[in-house]
Amino acid sequence: MRFVLIPLCLFLPRQSTPSQDLKSQIERLKSENIEEREQAYRALLAMGREVKPRLEEALGTAKDAELQARLRSLIKQLTVTRLAPILDRVRLAAKTDDWQRQGWRDLALEELLNELIARVGQVSKSPDLKLPTAFDEVRANTDPGAFALKEGRGLRIMRSGSIPFMKKSIVLVDGSISVSNAEECVIVATVAAEVSHSKRNVVIAGHFVEISHDGTQGGDASSQGSLLVSGSVGSISFSYGTLCLAPDRLVIAHADKTVSINSGSVEISHRQNTRDMRSEEIDFGQASRRNPLDGKIEITQSIGGSFGAVLFRTSDGSGEYVARLGAPLRGPKGEPLQELEGWNVSFLTHSYALFTKDAQSAGFLRLGKSFVSLPVREYRSR
Repeated sequence: MRFVLIPLCLFLPRQSTPSQDLKSQIERLKSENIEEREQAYRALLAMGREVKPRLEEALGTAKDAELQARLRSLIKQLTVTRLAPILDRVRLAAKTDDWQRQGWRDLALEELLNELIARVGQVSKSPDLKLPTAFDEVRANTDPGAFALKEGRGLRIMRSGSIPFMKKSIVLVDGSISVSNAEECVIVATVAAEVSHSKRNVVIAGHFVEISHDGTQGGDASSQGSLLVSGSVGSISFSYGTLCLAPDRLVIAHADKTVSINSGSVEISHRQNTRDMRSEEIDFGQASRRNPLDGKIEITQSIGGSFGAVLFRTSDGSGEYVARLGAPLRGPKGEPLQELEGWNVSFLTHSYALFTKDAQSAGFLRLGKSFVSLPVREYRSR
């Protein structure tokens, strides 16, 4: 008896190549089914900037006006600088301990950060702007000591926490971080970042950035300031030579040689030599929506620090309550409060309070003597 060997691959479904998948998704943009068109749009957007030349080719041959409009929209989306891909890379890096290996680098994250820096430098006419510390200059530092990053050249990827001193180091945080003193560092947090004393840093956070003092007063302030990027709100007490991006609100007490780009409501009490600029090349893209706790809670006081707490009242006027950082919003005996079940205190400073529930978030900012609810933006590519 003779046996004939038939390759197993003949019975397996053929895998589409990236080029075939790209062509297929472009075809789906023509669909009469709106859901299918939206799925194709999201799929093409997720493929990243490398598909932009192919989309431009498709636009050049497209005859349907609606397809042309969708392709133009996609090309624009892939052209502007966005925040979501940066925060996505931080979340991904924080899922494992791979960063502790010698020589670890996330080239995609580096490219995204360098692109953001280049765009901001171009818009603000700061051609020398660059990352103060490069990824190839740092090494993993897992030392839990308070001064572990003071000597510089350290890399740390972490969940929420605090670091007293940092110098020429890179910290990526899936959550929030508080830093007492940072110089020539890169700090990226998916939620919030607070730095007391800052000089020549890049600080990026998905919801909120707060800086007490940035830069150095007098002399060439522009060479001492930092780049501060918030997905929603930025708050600075003293800024000297600072570049700021905060699409919802930017609040500064004293500003000198400070530039705001695409910031929403800009409130500066004392300013000199400041500029407010707009650019279509930087567009974080996530539309804001109403704060889910708006009208359900009133913040009366927020206390920052590792032992922080927030005082609040509920909409039914039943009394004033206190909740510690990291704790749920409950009554004095641990009883659930109406409309606040499942909400926890996520991050606190003296002027900001952030609450989270599963994937939801709700921030409140102190303006004058009272706290106001902030719109919500969620920065995730998918």
